[in-house]
Amino acid sequence: MHGLNNLLKNAGGTSRPSSMKPLVRQQKQDLLLNKFLMGRARASLSGNWGMAFFGLISLGALFLSIALFFVNVFVFFGLLSPSDIFEGQTRCIDNCIIIASLFLFLFNGAFQVSFCRYFLAFTQHGEGHLEYIFKGFKRFFIVFFTSFFIHLFLFLWSIFSTLLLGGTLYYIKDKENSVFITPFILVLLLPAIVAAYRYSMSFFVLADDPDCGVFEAIARSKEMMKGKKLKLFHLQWRFFWWHVLALCTLGIGYFWLIPYIKTSFSEFYENVK
Repeated sequence: MHGLNNLLKNAGGTSRPSSMKPLVRQQKQDLLLNKFLMGRARASLSGNWGMAFFGLISLGALFLSIALFFVNVFVFFGLLSPSDIFEGQTRCIDNCIIIASLFLFLFNGAFQVSFCRYFLAFTQHGEGHLEYIFKGFKRFFIVFFTSFFIHLFLFLWSIFSTLLLGGTLYYIKDKENSVFITPFILVLLLPAIVAAYRYSMSFFVLADDPDCGVFEAIARSKEMMKGKKLKLFHLQWRFFWWHVLALCTLGIGYFWLIPYIKTSFSEFYENVK
């Protein structure tokens, strides 16, 4: 980590460090750190792209297999008809939405932890292990309740933001002040957004520590992300143009981009834990 420390020491330049505002200096340090972490991610994936690609395909196949089984259960009990799907009937569409929501509610956490554990292996060991794609399912109930409480807390924060937003929109009703509505919306949504960043390392914690419990994972994530939320936002923002490029390839580029992003986030987790 000496190279990283040298980067951060020189982040503000050597000409006039005392005159630089603390926030600007911190932003430059974050950018340098994220560039360093992305470089580490590429180094971890060097020679392992085939394994990363294979793991991604395996996780996708596992996701589709469970999803198809889930759909077949609903078809078996007569809650969904294949003919209605092709005809696009409203009742069928509503049922499909319910099924998809229930599926994500049950298995989102398990797949998140499996993703984190698989790509965390490249960061920690320099190689991937295919058995890690089942990591999130081996502790299904711990992972499920972690995901449940994270979404519950985010929901409560969203209600708080919505109440603030509703009160603001009620107060600003005249057209003369309507220009201020958009900035107010962004500001009032901040509590929920900040909460999402606060809990963002929970699945990495579960993937890394097999003995960690539900609320311990959430608490450790909150502790890790103190003062690091903006740093993670900067890291996510650095992939914006990569997403645009992947979309230009009709999504094919995501087979390379997703491992790159996930390994970069694994490097971020290793840096803040």
